[in-house]
Amino acid sequence: MKKRRWTYLAGCVALGATGALLILFGASNATAPPVIGKAEEAPKIATSRITHVTVYPNSALVTREIDVPGGAGVMELVVNHLPEHTVTSSLYAESSEGIRVLTTRFRMNAVREDTREEVRRLEDESKKLQLAAQKIQADARAMETNILLLTKLENFTSVSTTHATEKGKLDSEATIALSKYVMDNRVEKAKQLVALQQQIQDNQEQQQFVMRKLREMTSGSSKVERDAVIVVEKNNGGGKVRLTYLVSNASWRPQYKFRAGQTVKDPIQVEYLAAVLQQTGEDWSRVNLTLSTAQPMLNAAPPELGTLAVAVMRPGTPMTGVMPVTRAQLGAQLGGLGLNAPGPGGMPGRPNAGKPGGGGG
Repeated sequence: MKKRRWTYLAGCVALGATGALLILFGASNATAPPVIGKAEEAPKIATSRITHVTVYPNSALVTREIDVPGGAGVMELVVNHLPEHTVTSSLYAESSEGIRVLTTRFRMNAVREDTREEVRRLEDESKKLQLAAQKIQADARAMETNILLLTKLENFTSVSTTHATEKGKLDSEATIALSKYVMDNRVEKAKQLVALQQQIQDNQEQQQFVMRKLREMTSGSSKVERDAVIVVEKNNGGGKVRLTYLVSNASWRPQYKFRAGQTVKDPIQVEYLAAVLQQTGEDWSRVNLTLSTAQPMLNAAPPELGTLAVAVMRPGTPMTGVMPVTRAQLGAQLGGLGLNAPGPGGMPGRPNAGKPGGGGG
């Protein structure tokens, strides 16, 4: 019986060792899971600066120069912090040598906090004022509690003095010292409470001022980021890309100054000035500024083309029911197509025929 039991245990141990070896062998030969696809490269926040601005009477055309980092292949560049009043359909990107612009689009992302530096500074100041107000209010509540304790101590002193007087055990020095302690502390606590209340009032005024400035800066706008996403294809080297877009809330108006002389014969001096107003949120300092009286348009309608009927007739066939067309009428019809009147050979000429650099007749 013992031999069978030992044989059975030995068999179990052997099977267990064999299973362990199989597991180890399988683990050593296990291959890593195949890589399905390489993670896409995150968009790069491009460094840009405003180089030129053309101001129109009711808008402005802003040109930004974008730095493209080195490396070959397709890259997505993000130009962030575009102004709030950007005309979204006006974005246009122009490439340089070695870089090809594939697409340019505009996007808006909701953010938790406003990205403008001045707005963030005001929001941080508002938070600090709120924390300070909570601390001052807590100190004021603690001061009111201390004053209540002094009132209880005063009541206790009055009752103790009455009982001691009735029993003939009044300690006048202790009573005077306790009364003096209560009065001094009451005066001190009252001064501190008044000072805390004044601090609360000043804090509330500062909070109202900061909130009013925040409302003025963020009125009519939501907490979003406006970006331009440019997809470029480039060689190994870097380069530049120019991004242009229209913005509203910018204008200019002419102004004149007339300076007369002291006498009638003195000439009059006229000074031509221009008042430029922009509330786009961008910094236009140290940029090339151009003033224009044009009205920029984002689209243009093509001219309407007139109908020109053409028929093929055999030579000598009478043209019954067909009104003859004069050379002037045919020239007017061809002019709508951008062609010239018929030449000597009877065929319409091209617009630049016979001119230097023009096409053939």
